[in-house]
Amino acid sequence: MKPLLLNFNLNYNGFQEKDVLAVFKKNKPKPTEIVQGMTPDEIAEIVSERIMENIRAQFKNIAEQLQQRKPQ
Repeated sequence: MKPLLLNFNLNYNGFQEKDVLAVFKKNKPKPTEIVQGMTPDEIAEIVSERIMENIRAQFKNIAEQLQQRKPQ
């Protein structure tokens, strides 16, 4: 279903039509390596996941450092 936009200044489609039978499809494992022939969306997903892994690791390191500094 496409959204009804009352603001005509918004020139984008916020929703994409989904396959009705997508619920029954089995999820294939997500690729972790970028290979030739991938779509830009697939590449963006891999890059985003790698960036998020780095950010999570940084937060974990900072949390550990703060726990060590905390007076007991």
